[in-house]
Amino acid sequence: MKVYLCVFLLGALNLVCVPQGNPVRKNVNVSTEVPRGIEKMKKGEWAEAINHFNRFTDTIGDRGEGLFGVRYFIITYNRGYCQLKLAIEESDETKKRALYMVASKSFQLARKKLKVGSLPQIRSLLYQARAEQGAENYALAIELYKQFKREIEAMK
Repeated sequence: MKVYLCVFLLGALNLVCVPQGNPVRKNVNVSTEVPRGIEKMKKGEWAEAINHFNRFTDTIGDRGEGLFGVRYFIITYNRGYCQLKLAIEESDETKKRALYMVASKSFQLARKKLKVGSLPQIRSLLYQARAEQGAENYALAIELYKQFKREIEAMK
């Protein structure tokens, strides 16, 4: 009876500790995924860098902001940058558009959480506009470019 109770309690704790929708990844060392992603970015290996950033964010899940603060959104920004670069290189139009849309979402999330007026926040706005333009969402891209211009002028 005690064995079953322990198993039940461990199972219940597991359900509480693991957020729904975020798969538990085994053998992922969170402390090495981001540096590996940065190294892959430096080499221009965009898909590999995205994989490292995704492993990090999938492992951390919804706890990212609480655990890492603004640094979590810098990682989101870096992932978006890689997605944008990969979209530029993609030859399949369907995949290209999907990558642009994912990149736009990454930049939008980063932009909302980064310090207003900071360089990564302003760059997120510019890159989100580029991603929307690549996804052929021209009206939104124009609005984002105008907002980028206003923010740059406000810095002068």
